[in-house]
Amino acid sequence: MTIDEKGRNEMTIGERIRFVRKQRKMTQMELANACHIKERVMISHYETGRSIPSMGRIEEMAKALDVSPAWLCGWTVGEQR
Repeated sequence: MTIDEKGRNEMTIGERIRFVRKQRKMTQMELANACHIKERVMISHYETGRSIPSMGRIEEMAKALDVSPAWLCGWTVGEQR
């Protein structure tokens, strides 16, 4: 997580995925299964920034995590769907 010039926390998409996944008490495997991802390691790659999810994958993860795709991308402040 980084702090912007105004002192606000700015999470990366991966940090947002991990944050909300843990809030929902989901494992990486559970999220992978909910998104029809065959390998759990892809969730780890998304969370660490090693891979960037496609917009379609972002939409699947947002639905599984019950947040809006815009929030997951960092475009909005609230988690509302």
